Amino acid sequence: MILDEQLHRAALAGLARSAPDGQAFVLPEAAVDLQPALAAQIQEEALWQAIAVQDLWQRAGFTPGVVAAVDQAPPDERNCPQAVEDVLGLLLRGLQPNLMATWLRLAREHGLRIPHLHLPAMLDQGTRKQELRDAVLPLLDNRARWLVAQNPAWRERYGVAGKATADQWQHGNLAERALALRTMRLAEPAAALAALQTDWATEPPENRAALLPCLDVKLSMNDEDFLEAALDDKRKEVRSQAQSLLAGLPDSRLVRRCIERLAPIVSLKKKILLGAQLEVALPAACDKAMARDGVGAQPAGKLGEKAAWLRDLVARVSPTHWSTTWNLKPSDVIALVVKQEFNQALLAGLIDAGMRQLQSNPDAANVEWYCALLHDVMFGRVKLEFPANLMNAFGSLPQGVQQELVERWLRNDTARWDANNNLVDWIRQAAAVANAPWPEPTSRTLLKRIQDGMQATEQNVWRLRPALAELATVLDVSGAAYFEENWPAADWAQWPQWRNAVDEFLATLRFRHTMQRSFMETTG
Repeated sequence: MILDEQLHRAALAGLARSAPDGQAFVLPEAAVDLQPALAAQIQEEALWQAIAVQDLWQRAGFTPGVVAAVDQAPPDERNCPQAVEDVLGLLLRGLQPNLMATWLRLAREHGLRIPHLHLPAMLDQGTRKQELRDAVLPLLDNRARWLVAQNPAWRERYGVAGKATADQWQHGNLAERALALRTMRLAEPAAALAALQTDWATEPPENRAALLPCLDVKLSMNDEDFLEAALDDKRKEVRSQAQSLLAGLPDSRLVRRCIERLAPIVSLKKKILLGAQLEVALPAACDKAMARDGVGAQPAGKLGEKAAWLRDLVARVSPTHWSTTWNLKPSDVIALVVKQEFNQALLAGLIDAGMRQLQSNPDAANVEWYCALLHDVMFGRVKLEFPANLMNAFGSLPQGVQQELVERWLRNDTARWDANNNLVDWIRQAAAVANAPWPEPTSRTLLKRIQDGMQATEQNVWRLRPALAELATVLDVSGAAYFEENWPAADWAQWPQWRNAVDEFLATLRFRHTMQRSFMETTG
């Protein structure tokens, strides 16, 4: 609140030291009719009442001296059923907030838009989370985009001020320009690249670092020359991004250079008595050309320096190169790698390359390689001495392949789900990155395994508790009966330590069931 000068002085110094002239407190022009009433009060009461009048006037009646012209809001395009809108309201008020992504996915699948009643709260949440903003953007109609344009904080984050894509690219803030570049890449990749090249030399370093990753949209060999030049950028982040993008192009010059460097140190030898064997030597040095391609840029971790160079070289080559060159299945290549002295460096590079290739191009060959790596690591055929984030790419698999893998894991594992069973962790991670619910048969089998595992152990298996939270977001909820059945009876000795986790699990499934039914209403 901004006080009149006399009121401010009196409030800070006290009436005895700085009383206003007479009893004439200075009030807003609209409140002059209150002056006689205040004059009749003793000074202390009049001071506080005058402050209250100013506060009320400023909050309810203050108008800026210059009001910018605002375009009229587009008409309401409401197409969200009331039940769906009510569910979103519950989510925004904090009930089952982990299901917000599910609501946004269902809304997108049903061609709905975010209801205008909840737009401010939804936009505010999106300003704090990039992944939430990405999911919200496709659900904004013309009226919502108009609203975003009125709030500088929203406009900066969402970059949807209602301007044409060309205007956003030329005159928008950094978020708007990145969005415009991705939009242009989807429509005309070559034209988008040309637009970026035109402004590249004058872009500040932070802009180059933010805009270059946009080329991952429809990345192709047409982008290679530009990315090759970016390998010499002064900004480290730009060089790193260019290296990663070029590594995602199996035929790029960067990949070919790494293949040439690996040729003399990694080879397949066929011996009469021992069969096929890999012969591997470590790189002797890392020169400037290798460093330019990103070799040695990552910490060595538990590997030695030269072993880390080997890892980096292998990580930039598509795994399909090895299976094609040696005419072997991915599982056969992995079996040869495991027997090698430097297997940890080779495996680390294969995993990094396998995940990158799957995420950039989930074709049959890359899916086969990723599944082979995942299967061998999961079932202990490959022992890793370093953390492997293989499951980070699981969500890039086709939905059918994801479900097939989960079902295969369930069929292959015959042990009890106890504290020594890593399968629980794999299932939990798969659920965390799943992009759609699992089918009912898989859900029923999985839930039965969990229930059996709970009742078969006398311990509170800590791995099952977080797994329940993740699985509650992906199990099938088209029918509500199956997940209410087969839980231990209340007289089970271990039931008290499980009750809260199970209650939360069931509450999430029930809420999802209600949410899914709400989307079945006819839109109007």
